[in-house]
Amino acid sequence: MIPLRILFRLQSPMIVPSHPIHLDALLAWVAVDRTGDLAAQESLPLERHGYGDRWCWKASWIEFGGITQRWQAESIRRFNPWQRAADYAMGALREYKRIAPGSGPDKAYQLFQPVMAASVACGYCIGDEEAVRDMLQDVTHLGKWRRVGYGELSSVEVTRLDDGGNLLWQHRIMPEPLPGYVKVWARLRPPYWERTGRVQAYRPVAVPENFFSQNGEPL
Repeated sequence: MIPLRILFRLQSPMIVPSHPIHLDALLAWVAVDRTGDLAAQESLPLERHGYGDRWCWKASWIEFGGITQRWQAESIRRFNPWQRAADYAMGALREYKRIAPGSGPDKAYQLFQPVMAASVACGYCIGDEEAVRDMLQDVTHLGKWRRVGYGELSSVEVTRLDDGGNLLWQHRIMPEPLPGYVKVWARLRPPYWERTGRVQAYRPVAVPENFFSQNGEPL
């Protein structure tokens, strides 16, 4: 296991994440997608940190750089209950179920999402270089609304770091308090969106000064 820097280059605007995107969450998604087994996310090619149930993968969350613009994107979905009734009358539907316009496939909405134009995204980990490189080939987008082209990647670059003591992977939810971290209730491992399994943990307040540079040189 060696220190790695992962650099994502974006070629389309992306939806601003409501929560940080952990690098190990991307690898967990690939592992489950390839195997069809949720247990696959417990065997990632990353080094572990911690003990007992209070452990996490040595993988930072992703930060975005080169942000030039922010705006709101709108998505509208209109549902016509009269058309549903007409389809049923013509025999196009087998049954006329109760319409629930507030949820499910019948939901009508006008939705706004914050969007940003970012050129790069960066994350760090301690892991198996070849395995991480192979799994990241499956990652083509970052963030929401991928189906309509948001967050599309032009390349993913995996770089081995010379500094064996690299600690930038700690820019993530951690099981123990560190200087500059605040107490939160969160999951320590994927799936981070799952409400069950949250524990007292700690998250960083600021991005490390050298997160977007290597040996003093900007990415």
